[in-house]
Amino acid sequence: MEIFLETRGFLQKYFRGQEKAGRIRLQISSEIYIMDLIKRYRIPKGFVSIISVNGMNEGLDYKIKDGDFIKLYPPPVVDKDLLNI
Repeated sequence: MEIFLETRGFLQKYFRGQEKAGRIRLQISSEIYIMDLIKRYRIPKGFVSIISVNGMNEGLDYKIKDGDFIKLYPPPVVDKDLLNI
């Protein structure tokens, strides 16, 4: 089964060398969930805050289907120096 993955922000470092124009084409087994994909690439828990599959918000329990286009977004990072804290 083939899927397409796009990562944003610091999540891109977990796929360095595999991406082409920010997108990765992956061949995966048929029984895999988003949470399994994140574990497979050793992305720490909490590093993915938004998951989009084919333009729709999904969760970690989404079962990946052939041809899915998945985007993973990290949580927003705030520079405390910009807030004058």
